[in-house]
Amino acid sequence: MQSVLTRPVMQGILYPTNLIGDDFSRIGENASPRLSKKVQGMLSLSKKIDYALLALSYLAHKPYRAANTKEIAEEYALPVELLAKILQKLAKAEILVSTSGPTGGYRLLLAPEKISVGAIVDIIEGRPALVQCMRSDSHSCDQIQKCTIRTPLMRVNARMLDMLDEISLAEICKDETESHRVTIPLLVRS
Repeated sequence: MQSVLTRPVMQGILYPTNLIGDDFSRIGENASPRLSKKVQGMLSLSKKIDYALLALSYLAHKPYRAANTKEIAEEYALPVELLAKILQKLAKAEILVSTSGPTGGYRLLLAPEKISVGAIVDIIEGRPALVQCMRSDSHSCDQIQKCTIRTPLMRVNARMLDMLDEISLAEICKDETESHRVTIPLLVRS
């Protein structure tokens, strides 16, 4: 699957401003398919990362036993072969430990508090970048000599990466009601 930043758009060119506009203020259940498609590509995690986080969350909730690929895949209706490749990457990166045999499977090697979303993204797909020129595999940009937005976008990209690094698997695993509890002060007019 191609990233929104590498997908050809309008005569083969995708500028950061193609992703910005009034369309985003009108997103909702009545949004046109064109708008919904546009939003889906903007700064979203891939299915592989989603599957990795689901599997890690599953394992975090079962810390005292190993779970095999088929068990996790069945729990979330994920493709077994793809999940197996993802879990192997995580084991190679020493996030998981793999044991073989009839009672084997995967277990977390690190505490959920020590595993960041940023690390998982790095392991599964490499460091994300907002624009093509910030990708490690990018070698050229036609606008590099005239570009006035690269430095500001580098700061935005750095903040996004910092945020991913600060979110732990433990945070993701928290109970929904606990992690979304918000206190809203009431203003009383006298």
